[in-house]
Amino acid sequence: MSVSNAGGSNVAGAKYRSLVRSTSASSGGLSWTTTGSPTVSSIVASNGVTYDMYAYTGSGTLVSTGSRSVYAPVLVVAGGGGGGSYTGGGGGGGGVVGQAMRLDAGTTYTITVGAGGAGGQHTPAATAAPTTIGTKGSTSSVTDSASRPGGLVVWGGGYGAHGNTVITNASDQATGGGGTYNVSPGTAGVSGIFGYGGGTGIAAGVYGFGGGGSCVAAGNNGTALAAGAGANGYTWPVNSNTYGGGGGASVGSGVIGASAGGSGGGGAGYVTNSGGTAVATSGSTNTGGGGGGSGYSAPTGGTDFAGAGGSGIVIIAIPRG
Repeated sequence: MSVSNAGGSNVAGAKYRSLVRSTSASSGGLSWTTTGSPTVSSIVASNGVTYDMYAYTGSGTLVSTGSRSVYAPVLVVAGGGGGGSYTGGGGGGGGVVGQAMRLDAGTTYTITVGAGGAGGQHTPAATAAPTTIGTKGSTSSVTDSASRPGGLVVWGGGYGAHGNTVITNASDQATGGGGTYNVSPGTAGVSGIFGYGGGTGIAAGVYGFGGGGSCVAAGNNGTALAAGAGANGYTWPVNSNTYGGGGGASVGSGVIGASAGGSGGGGAGYVTNSGGTAVATSGSTNTGGGGGGSGYSAPTGGTDFAGAGGSGIVIIAIPRG
């Protein structure tokens, strides 16, 4: 599909990724074609600027076929990390980065939207080893055909800890998953560029585990009374939506239930000490929220499923002139 836009001036960057397509009938030297079926809408932001929003929930392209350049705020949100099982920590929220990006004539911009990480799974037995360990979220990015440095590449959130096992955080993740008891808490992404670590677990009382971190804050620590909640995510001023919240954690003893996920799509944790199935909440789709941790206080009977991380999103907001 081909569309045109009335142009615009420099605008401040924001922290979300979603691409929006112009619907203005007046070209003003700007026109676009797209693949990947982005959602197109318009919005008047709090600064009074009208933007044509191209929101990508899957991979695609934006091609500038006009005769001049324009600066546009671009939001990139990576996939959230999966929660941990068997009294697990919350998954970290996906990385969230936004800034003004120059869109040049004759250039193709390739959009990649990362998937959320899988949640852990555990069939209770006389072991703390989960059947399946959670995974980190996938990378989201915007790159251009001119192969210039400075493309926006954002890493996914880390997975939540499980049982009494230490998290092995990868070097290419944005935020830390929540910690569990008597081990280290979740750690931040490399140099803390995209986010913060998960909360610490504690081996006392109800054995509260740590919530997942986000791009703006560390996950909340577990206590002897409750599990740690996920960190709140970032609110983008352009559309006032929040992204990349950390997942809530579970507890290892007692009947205290869920801890809340952070605002921005973080899933709630869940725990029960009875038989049956315990299912934590997954991170919300297209928010990059971390998955909630899950578990049983008694390691016999039933199965627990941690929440999966929410998928990412990319948004390009093209200002009208």
